[in-house]
Amino acid sequence: AGRPVADVARDKHVDTKITSFAHAGPAVLWVLGAGPRDDSPQIAVDRATGRLVRVTERSGGDDGPAAGHAVTVELGWPAAAPESPFPERVTIAQDGARPVVLGLSFVSVGDPLDADLFAPLGASPSP
Repeated sequence: AGRPVADVARDKHVDTKITSFAHAGPAVLWVLGAGPRDDSPQIAVDRATGRLVRVTERSGGDDGPAAGHAVTVELGWPAAAPESPFPERVTIAQDGARPVVLGLSFVSVGDPLDADLFAPLGASPSP
């Protein structure tokens, strides 16, 4: 989030000459990089906004690509604040495993971080 898509494509060694389309709900995505069962990385970009929506990386297993793993990271952008540089959720999934969803609670720009933000839930605030 916040990095130009071209930088992500370069850093992940995405072959931007391989392109296709996909849908994520009503959004049309440009898909850059690998084909469906290729081990190369693949990124999906919202065609209307140019924002990075998904990164998928695969690694081959001991018995070849079919035995490998795929990890997908999806960024959910806030509909209420489309200009926000921060996604409101990040979903991380490996193969068919249950995904981990991280949600943005708040954004504070320019203020020092309060140590209590990192305290376990239910802990007493620091003096």
